[in-house]
Amino acid sequence: MHVGVAHHLGWAVLVAATSDSAVINRRRIELIDAALPAAPIHHHGGAHTLHRDGVQLDDGELSELVGRVLARGEPPPPAPHPARAGEKGPH
Repeated sequence: MHVGVAHHLGWAVLVAATSDSAVINRRRIELIDAALPAAPIHHHGGAHTLHRDGVQLDDGELSELVGRVLARGEPPPPAPHPARAGEKGPH
């Protein structure tokens, strides 16, 4: 089996295929909260009005928005493995 990942702005595609390249499963995975823009500079602060979807933010507002996007894009810390939950480190 082969697994492939292609990431985009705020989402990714994961594909699982057999060794002879037959697709077994393909999924879109959202990487950030849908309420936040995947490209905040481009969509809210960039010079290109064609791509803006609202009022242009000032530098402080844009900085705060970028901080929120970055914070939401961080993966949560991994949960401890159930088999190791009760283990203690070396003494």
